[in-house]
Amino acid sequence: AGDTKYDFLVTEISDKIIQCFELLQSDGEIETDLTLREIYNKYIHPEVIDTTEQGIWDHLAAGDVMDIFQFFTMFATDKKYRKYKIICRYQQFEGANLIVDRVVAGYPKKGLIWHFQGSGKSLLMVFAAQKLRMIPELKNPTVVIVDDRIDLETQITATFNASDIPNLESASTKEKLVEFFRGDMRKILITTIFKFGEVDCELNPRDNIIVMVDEAHRTQEGDLGEKMRMALPNAEIMIHQPLMGGLQGQATDIKIHADHIIRMRKKLNTIMS
Repeated sequence: AGDTKYDFLVTEISDKIIQCFELLQSDGEIETDLTLREIYNKYIHPEVIDTTEQGIWDHLAAGDVMDIFQFFTMFATDKKYRKYKIICRYQQFEGANLIVDRVVAGYPKKGLIWHFQGSGKSLLMVFAAQKLRMIPELKNPTVVIVDDRIDLETQITATFNASDIPNLESASTKEKLVEFFRGDMRKILITTIFKFGEVDCELNPRDNIIVMVDEAHRTQEGDLGEKMRMALPNAEIMIHQPLMGGLQGQATDIKIHADHIIRMRKKLNTIMS
């Protein structure tokens, strides 16, 4: 099984690895006439890494490596039931830890994180939810993933299930949503904002409920967003907002892109205030 997954991973990411090496070669950091295997043996193989280099130990001392091992590494299952390892990308590591730090600090009880298309938003939410649930400071919290479309709910549920995240629940009806919060469940719940539409009272006053809202701009400023905050008055709310992927890399649209960010930031800041 390990060999199978190794081949699968190499197939999936070999192009990106080669691109990285080509960039290093173009910058003169490594020789230009080496094969991929020769580059690995000369620069990356454990036997050639200089363990006396202070920078390596600085990362270990800072706890980054152990943090990645404990909270940002997981085993998932693909559609052919093969197990494979997932390790965070840098933006997932930094973004999830910023969420965790904000929640642990307890103030402000809100946050906004922007994503480009393809940046790994779903897995960032998996990593953040996993760490929030595991750290002792939060005393066994409830983590809620809220989407505003059925297809998004299906997608994020599939990602969590594939990552073998334990204690995962889904609220497909308003009754299940109410039962979950009034039962004071300490799990990860995935639901849609529309399940809060018929809620007209507080469901749970705990302050260690963390709500991660996916693509909030469509629903958070209206009645649905207000009802969710009424139902969970002391919850920490972290909004994950995508940027317009179609504008990436298009110089003529930079101003449009910037204007979009400014408008959405003002809109979301108003919602969260």
